[in-house]
Amino acid sequence: MCGFLFTISNKIINEKKLKQSLELIKYRGPDETNCAFETVKQKKIFAGHNRLSIVDLNSGSQPMYDSEKNLLIVFNGEIYNHQDLRKILIQENYKFSSVNSDTEVILNGYKKWGSKITDYLNGMWSFVILDKRNNKIFISRDRFGEKPLFYYFDNFYFSISSELKALKALHNEEIQIDQKSLMKYCAYGFFPKNTTPFKKVFQLDAGCNLIYDIPSHNYKIIKYWNYKLEPETNHKEAYWIEKLKDVLNKSVNQRLQADTEVGIFLSGGLDSSIITHLASKNYNKKLKTFSINFQNKELNEKKFSDLISNKYFTDHHEINFDNTNNLKFLNDYLNDLNDLLSDSSLISYYQLCKLASKNVKVVLGGDGSDELFAGYSTFSAFKIAEKMQMNKRNFFPKIINIIAKILPFKSSNMNTKFMLSRFSRFNDHKPYSLSNPIWLSPLSIENINKLFDTKIQLEEIYEDAIEDWDKSNLNNFDKVQEFYVNFFLKNQTLVKIDRLSMRHSLEVRSPFLDNDVVDCARKIPSNLKLKGFNNKYILKKTFEKVFGKKFSKRKKIGLSAPISDIILKNNLNMSLNSNFLKKKQKFYNSILSSHLDKKEEKRLEIWNILSLDKFLSQYET
Repeated sequence: MCGFLFTISNKIINEKKLKQSLELIKYRGPDETNCAFETVKQKKIFAGHNRLSIVDLNSGSQPMYDSEKNLLIVFNGEIYNHQDLRKILIQENYKFSSVNSDTEVILNGYKKWGSKITDYLNGMWSFVILDKRNNKIFISRDRFGEKPLFYYFDNFYFSISSELKALKALHNEEIQIDQKSLMKYCAYGFFPKNTTPFKKVFQLDAGCNLIYDIPSHNYKIIKYWNYKLEPETNHKEAYWIEKLKDVLNKSVNQRLQADTEVGIFLSGGLDSSIITHLASKNYNKKLKTFSINFQNKELNEKKFSDLISNKYFTDHHEINFDNTNNLKFLNDYLNDLNDLLSDSSLISYYQLCKLASKNVKVVLGGDGSDELFAGYSTFSAFKIAEKMQMNKRNFFPKIINIIAKILPFKSSNMNTKFMLSRFSRFNDHKPYSLSNPIWLSPLSIENINKLFDTKIQLEEIYEDAIEDWDKSNLNNFDKVQEFYVNFFLKNQTLVKIDRLSMRHSLEVRSPFLDNDVVDCARKIPSNLKLKGFNNKYILKKTFEKVFGKKFSKRKKIGLSAPISDIILKNNLNMSLNSNFLKKKQKFYNSILSSHLDKKEEKRLEIWNILSLDKFLSQYET
């Protein structure tokens, strides 16, 4: 796993500034740093790479050239089927100088297949290939956007990097905060599709290639893959159970391949337990597993992680999140914040990555399963909403809202008052396309307008989600599934995983996002994912004999953090420090007081605004 910075310009490039910008993301690849300089069509090119050595430790250095020196690549990621592709390319007489490098497989694959190379790759990646012979630059990002890729474009420069901070440092004067994007962050809790907090800076959307023409200084983006449900109803349940067993076993086995030790994030939930079970059959060393425990009983899964660790004799490492260290854990995260993220699990995940990085360079995680197999409670909520026909009978959400207000305040993560309050946000005035974005939204549209002094409408703030919903010809529930994959997974879950793991020079691999696993999941009918109100039914059924019915069917807990308790105990300096948000202290205090006085559950709003404030304090001018 790595980090890179690449730029092309018709101006003289500042070598010192480029190297300083690359140094800012050194943590993504602390093992080795290399740079290359090229000139093509009188344009100056810089390619810089920070390497985290995992595969082919001795001969996989980057930037890497092909044998004729016509191609140059900087690459961040892992290609899990690179050995199979290497065999195919060797049979076609392509030459390799490395022993086992997946980077060189991409280079030779590009020689053979051109831009179609992405059709052959199974893995996670972002890469830039300088094609000197054809005077172009070929850029690609994996199907789900597991690996980040940002770019800056103006009249003189085209710059690409693994993280925003390198681009911001390189083009500081030209890059300004984009207020509408910040409003979308407050609405979604993440940046949708190609948006970022900055003007002139974009992220290449997942499943996209970008081709830049050097002479004309123009580029085009091509969507090569998109997640789409294509349910097959002609198979029985037993077929899918055997299919899932097969593709998941192969996926885990592939992701155990590394020239360094591999560990597992073991929460004790179904997904991480499945990975531990499959890994134990394929790994020839004692598995290292990692978990975080909570003093808050609602969040704690220690007895289950211990159960699985003991079952498979793993070398288990754990860390405790309790009243003695919650302020330290919070400040650890906030003081290390680079990207703008909003998720209740950020603090916990940061510490979990920190723990694992002291023992291994690579871990497997269960991410993607909840989105692919309908694991979240909001899937059931949508089913209830449809049954209530909330678009016709407005009295249902009104009654629910009244009940929510009557119930006493609780600080627990998914208490009844909190869930009912969220559920009642969706009513007859809103189309189904807005249901899940509104349920997930940290801030209401009313509070967003107060925060930014605007009068933006729901249809504008959620335009990205509405567009995808309206162009789909699937039923409403399948559209919900696609929303969680194409928006929530790609733009929040995987962003969190990459930034916090790489902040600790740790690579996280997700077996559930394997090409074959995803292809299987998107063909399984919805009624086998959410059966009645039994979430992830088919996945539970597949491994029911391994773990037992009681373990497999227990209520999902999920990784989170006791944000509400931390706020209530006033362990956090809750003042706002950015120039922009200091002007909104009165508005913010009203939200804060409502939570501290236990009138309303406001932890998501408070956490979102605090994260925004910390980000703005670093970057606003």
